Amino acid sequence: MNPNVLTVPTPFKEAGEAPLHYDLTEINAAKARVPEIAIVNAARAPELMSVFARACFALASHFSDLHLKHRQAEKWVSNRRAVLIIDVIPEKSKAKGVGSNEATRQAFLDLDDEYNQACNAEAHLEAALVLIREDLRAMEQCLSSVKRILTETSGLQYRPNPHLSTGGMDSDDRLPLEFQTDDDRVPFSNTSPGPGFRVGKPRY
Repeated sequence: MNPNVLTVPTPFKEAGEAPLHYDLTEINAAKARVPEIAIVNAARAPELMSVFARACFALASHFSDLHLKHRQAEKWVSNRRAVLIIDVIPEKSKAKGVGSNEATRQAFLDLDDEYNQACNAEAHLEAALVLIREDLRAMEQCLSSVKRILTETSGLQYRPNPHLSTGGMDSDDRLPLEFQTDDDRVPFSNTSPGPGFRVGKPRY
């Protein structure tokens, strides 16, 4: 069994009963790096975030496809059950001389190979769906943890955006000396913010 491939049977005749295959290579690689969250720093955080983000994208894609296939499998099981109860079981009950009741109907359902195959495939799809959903939740938590470490250690959450700043004293926006003009400079004193601070004049 290949640990990097998730194989799930399908009950759909139109697919030739071919099993579904989901690539887990990138996801398993991200899982192997989860312990790094405990020691990651601001310099390494962006690269680790990209690893977890790629895994989240892959998991979300798998989850979406499995969700669709599972809903289709539920419909397939329901349709096969209806055909058996309406068309097949009454004739078999009459041929065998048994009464038509809930117990005999369930017995005929249990003996129908196509119905059992559809139920089995639906169960596999549901199990795979739960696995991918929980992996996606865990990977999103890992991504959030690394992002939090990055912002807390680098001070990004307190850093002003230079593209949106008006250059006011409350923006903490200091110009390099070589770019300053006379209008940019203010007298330096104990009460002034010092040279290089803009005093409300936009830099455009």
